[in-house]
Amino acid sequence: MAEINHKELEGLLTTIKKGDVSPVYLLYGDEFLYKSAFKAIIDCLIPKSDRVLNYEAIDGRTENIHDTVERLNTFPMIPTRKVVAVQESRIFVSKKDAEAIFAKSRAAIDEKEYRKAALYFFDALALTGWSLDDIKDGAWRNISDATWEKHFGFKRDVEQVGWLDDVIKYAVDQRIPLPSCQDDLSILEELLKEGLPADNILVLTASFVDKRRTLYKTIKKLGTVVDCSAPSGTRTADRKAQLNLFRMKMESILKKHEKTMDHAGLSTLLDRTGYDLRRFVSELEKVIQYMGGRKKITASDIKEVTERSREDPLYELGNVIGERDTERGLLILHNLLENNVHPLPVLATIVNQIRKLILAKDFIRSDHGRGWRAGLSYAAFQSVILPEIKKSTMGGFMTTAHPFVLYKTLLQADNFEFEELLRAMPLLLDTDSRLKLSPQSPKIVMEQLIVKICRGGA
Repeated sequence: MAEINHKELEGLLTTIKKGDVSPVYLLYGDEFLYKSAFKAIIDCLIPKSDRVLNYEAIDGRTENIHDTVERLNTFPMIPTRKVVAVQESRIFVSKKDAEAIFAKSRAAIDEKEYRKAALYFFDALALTGWSLDDIKDGAWRNISDATWEKHFGFKRDVEQVGWLDDVIKYAVDQRIPLPSCQDDLSILEELLKEGLPADNILVLTASFVDKRRTLYKTIKKLGTVVDCSAPSGTRTADRKAQLNLFRMKMESILKKHEKTMDHAGLSTLLDRTGYDLRRFVSELEKVIQYMGGRKKITASDIKEVTERSREDPLYELGNVIGERDTERGLLILHNLLENNVHPLPVLATIVNQIRKLILAKDFIRSDHGRGWRAGLSYAAFQSVILPEIKKSTMGGFMTTAHPFVLYKTLLQADNFEFEELLRAMPLLLDTDSRLKLSPQSPKIVMEQLIVKICRGGA
């Protein structure tokens, strides 16, 4: 059928809504872009009401191709579309991608995202047939340059890849499984050529694709490929392309919320987020919520909303706990500990956030909170909910905090059930005891706490 750029996504979504659907979709490139496109395509392909029976999500890093084929050949439980989604598929990873995968692993290390770095490195390692035992504890240094180049496809500079010690140690400590390496392309290609059962659809996302592979050419011929690559590099042309991408994303979001922002606002926001698209969008959405009914966003608005989280990582940690963002929570934790912040103040921040969420949830459950609705605008909060908070008998945080902070906390409280928040309290007490009395690593203790709260294990 076709290959399109992510900028053409709206047209693709319109086509799907009209009933013109491909049997297979492949989305590749920048993680944030293809994840956003993936969500939009899934929302168009299958309504939420049908997903319990007719939607199957598969983790591509642990995918068994034979299991995927079986699911694709199984007819829907109910007579509507069935979608099988393989996210983070590594089926296209080849030796030619190894150097780029190493670069992504190194970039993740620079951002202290150790898990992501380990997963990228394992994608490359799986191509070699080596096990973790072959390279851990510095054993990778004993591999000859010629053997390294033969297996990875690029020349090694030991000094430039010395960061692997940190990645490998993290992978060993966290017991991250090494993905299997097998020739799955021909199996999937044969299935697609034979044709899927009517109304069965395959959706794939991947960071890397090898366009020389016949599977890629088959998907392009029979289905739809969405190129979500983002411009990178530091040359003037690269920066111009990046700026255009960020401006396009900004305008799309602002249009949806009927807001405007001038070039000074864009520059101010980029100054705070850098060319990190995920963070850029997150901060822009925070500013939009803060604006309420006002249409024009200024540089001053951006500074007021973004400055505190930039300067105070403990404050930001509280926010990501409220958002149940496990990955970013662990990243901030690692940054704090590596900058010699003692774990007890970190724990105190989480305790304080959970207490605020309990108070917010308790208010929502009260008579005064009956007007609250998930996703309520800031303007509606100020006119309807804020007066009710002032009328209530609740003291402390609920009556002394800045209105926008209250608004954000109420939004975050919707991410939890009240009982979940209550169950978190003894978990926090147990963590405090373990930090003070247990010989276990404080980093592991705090990681376990964040994972349990964010992923619902509290």
